[in-house]
Amino acid sequence: FRKAHPPRSIQSWQSHFVSESPETLMFAAVVSSGNDGKASLSRAVVNISVDASRVDTIDGARAVAGCRLIRPGGVAHNFNDGESNDVYALDLEPMAKRIEELYVSPDSLAHSQTVHVALRGKVLLSVGHWDRSMRLFDVDEGKEIQRISAHRDVMTCLSICEHSSARTWDASPNAQQMRKVVLVTGSRDTTIAIWELLLPHGAWNMSKAIRALKAEPRVICFGHDEPITCVNVSSQLNLIASGSADGTLVLHDTRDGHIVRAFERTPSGSVPSWIKILDTSSRVVCACAASGALSVHHVNGATLAKYASRHETFDACCVTRDERILLLGNRRGDVTLRHTRDLSIRAQINVANVGVTALSTAASDECLLVGLADGRLCLWAPSPAPAHT
Repeated sequence: FRKAHPPRSIQSWQSHFVSESPETLMFAAVVSSGNDGKASLSRAVVNISVDASRVDTIDGARAVAGCRLIRPGGVAHNFNDGESNDVYALDLEPMAKRIEELYVSPDSLAHSQTVHVALRGKVLLSVGHWDRSMRLFDVDEGKEIQRISAHRDVMTCLSICEHSSARTWDASPNAQQMRKVVLVTGSRDTTIAIWELLLPHGAWNMSKAIRALKAEPRVICFGHDEPITCVNVSSQLNLIASGSADGTLVLHDTRDGHIVRAFERTPSGSVPSWIKILDTSSRVVCACAASGALSVHHVNGATLAKYASRHETFDACCVTRDERILLLGNRRGDVTLRHTRDLSIRAQINVANVGVTALSTAASDECLLVGLADGRLCLWAPSPAPAHT
């Protein structure tokens, strides 16, 4: 007897689509937390955090909204009768959570450096407060968990790395493997602090007494003469990259806080507003939003590429997960894609008629998430393949 033909599997979508074929991306979905549709600083999406299929956004009104990225073949709550979806979609949670004590800067790119949604959307970390503190909030409850301060002036930026783990030598059956979360903060007092948080793998439902950072940072790093404006940490390379108001770019060692080296300064009058360490290529990308200046450096100190244009300022930037493409969003609603190796233009996409204030990629760079000045979150994804008969 002939065997039955096996069922057709769901199409395997191409990974890293944003970096390999950005010109074929199409508008797929849009969600909104319920604003009036007008562009304003109080409603702009200023931060997008992605963890697997979960997407969390923060807007200028201190609202934290969560949604789920639905891939082709997945089922969303807003589809009737549990029917599967054949295209990319966003499934918005019923209600956004407002955190009254959250600090919000009018500069979207600067604000993206002051907040971070961590631990799979369970906790929000925030800096920039007048009392020089860093605050931890429970996103589900919208309440503050902890408030700590170690700097002598206001904290201006933070970076977190959740991918490192800590071994335990406890051989008992009840012993839990711990995950070490490394957190780095920068301040107007020109210093950088390294914090550590140990948590059981996959656990956040613990007593609030345990949900805490150590009261004192593990290491304080020096090397800047002006306020820190941006910072980024890499657990794979054990490095911290930071920029200050005078254009100085410095690398520190996460293990002891010592200076590794300093890079070439940004052009005169260009203040670093965003910095990123690329683990696989050992490069550091720096962006100055107000002046449109970009630079790429090797961790060994060499400057690999530079670009500056006062006519091409931007309000949002990010790097694809494969670290090949730098994405820049401006107030005209354009997203420019540049190669991280030489800053040459790969493509340019007009995604909206309002300003782009936040950018991120999801699903192995298959999709592009765009936060807009009117509070909407747009999804750009590969076009669906034609059905086979």
